[in-house]
Amino acid sequence: MDVWIDIDLLYWKPWEKALVATNKKSDVFTTDDFTKTSVDHPDFEWNLGYRLNGGYLFSSYCWDVEASWTHYTSHASQHKSSNGSSFLGMFPIWSLSDDVIAGDYVFGSNLNWKFNVNILDVQFGRYFNSLCWLELKPFVGLRSAWIRQHGHIAYQGGIFLIGIVVPGVSLNGTDYIKMRNNYWGMGPRVGIAPRIIIGKGFSFNGEAAVSGLYGCFNVKQKETYLNVIRFSHDEHLNRFRWMSDFAAGIQLKRLFKKERYGLTFKVDWEYHIFFRQFELETGNFNLISGNRNLYLQGVTFSARFDF
Repeated sequence: MDVWIDIDLLYWKPWEKALVATNKKSDVFTTDDFTKTSVDHPDFEWNLGYRLNGGYLFSSYCWDVEASWTHYTSHASQHKSSNGSSFLGMFPIWSLSDDVIAGDYVFGSNLNWKFNVNILDVQFGRYFNSLCWLELKPFVGLRSAWIRQHGHIAYQGGIFLIGIVVPGVSLNGTDYIKMRNNYWGMGPRVGIAPRIIIGKGFSFNGEAAVSGLYGCFNVKQKETYLNVIRFSHDEHLNRFRWMSDFAAGIQLKRLFKKERYGLTFKVDWEYHIFFRQFELETGNFNLISGNRNLYLQGVTFSARFDF
């Protein structure tokens, strides 16, 4: 058995602390600074993805080479409203026009955000069996990653008021904000994958790795209100970024046809950190978290065929 293919089903959830649309509501008659309340984070959703792997084992030397492609998409959303009340307002965090002040507020906010992650890894590993129950596999390789984030936010009412229809009834305008935060990078990856053998084909497995990628951000923001551009930002940034990967789980391996073929089924919990992935302009009110990392975590189901 020198060649293998592996298909993984991912059920992951993203998290990004810097991704917010607005903060908690305040009374518009008693508040002169709407930036003082804490922010409200959107709902990050669980979604499916996949990973395709293939490799070759140089059995005489206990070395292997493998390549994998990981694809995952997800989204986050949030809808906030003062529920028709003209007494509760929220600060429009992503309205970055020069005329925005701390006393400004809106009555409604809508956020929709999409994540798209593609990762290509190629690596070499070496197996060490110093103990009968423990296998260690350090590895080194190359990673290329495409991390695309984009979405839009809409603010209604408050400072975006068109006019009063009748006393007590207002005609609310909508402030539209489109944002894009894309990154591509390439760099080395090193790690180790231990396996603790239980018996009868069962074993505990793990993996820890770190990557250092140099690449480019493509960042774009545009805010429009009544077809007038209030804020625009378009920039390309060359940046070095770290990434870390952790996984742990259990697997079952079965051999058949006089050990010529093998099947392995595995369940892992994975946790990935993409450091400082949020490069958008955030304004002067310090409501966006300084933690700009993107996190992915969830369960992975794997099936591997050796032949």
